[in-house]
Amino acid sequence: NEEWRALFQTNVHAPFYLTQALIPSLVKTKGCVVNIGVTGLLTPRVSLESPAYAITKMALFQLTRSYAKEFASQ
Repeated sequence: NEEWRALFQTNVHAPFYLTQALIPSLVKTKGCVVNIGVTGLLTPRVSLESPAYAITKMALFQLTRSYAKEFASQ
């Protein structure tokens, strides 16, 4: 469905591609990535209104954590 694709594009794909493009600059300047809008992800609630939204925000959270671990030494 279109809402599902749009949420993944906005909340996962766009941050992924932007971060990929910025990695050389971030490493060179010792920059960082801050993602906003992932508050409450670790609470044991399930959203029936928009499961796609919750899924994409968790994906963004995990993507950010993965990048943090991968580039921590740099």
